[in-house]
Amino acid sequence: SLTAFLTFWVIKKTIGLLACLFAIIQVIRDVILRSKSPFSGGAIQGLVAGFVTGTISTLAHIGGLVTTMYLLPQRLANRTFVGTTTAIYFLINAAKIGPYVSLGLLNRSVLAQDLYLIPSVAAGTALGILLNRRVPSGSFTKVVLLFVLVTGIKLLME
Repeated sequence: SLTAFLTFWVIKKTIGLLACLFAIIQVIRDVILRSKSPFSGGAIQGLVAGFVTGTISTLAHIGGLVTTMYLLPQRLANRTFVGTTTAIYFLINAAKIGPYVSLGLLNRSVLAQDLYLIPSVAAGTALGILLNRRVPSGSFTKVVLLFVLVTGIKLLME
């Protein structure tokens, strides 16, 4: 329906704009102001970020940007950042299984097609582990921030 399309479009554009603004603010904070203090997200901010991540992820599969925008300013170690985001994405995606099956979005045909992706997922995971061990923390943050910016721009241009 038109309403669903417009809702999806507004969500994508809003998250894209927020991602771009976030990247710009982080560059200003880290490069220009040279701030070394991490953001310490409290319980309320974490609950809001989690709720928004879950909602956006379910509606438009772009909730990961919200999680990244919440966690990145906390300056977590590379492995802690990746482990936290992986656990969050796993839990969110696991929570979607029941509703997706009941809506017919996840069925044997889809799962059969997904089997072809397993080697790529395994290779990507192995590469990610290797890079996570070798990339220094400062460079890691810049790469993640670049991905946030590029994804934000892509969402704005779609």
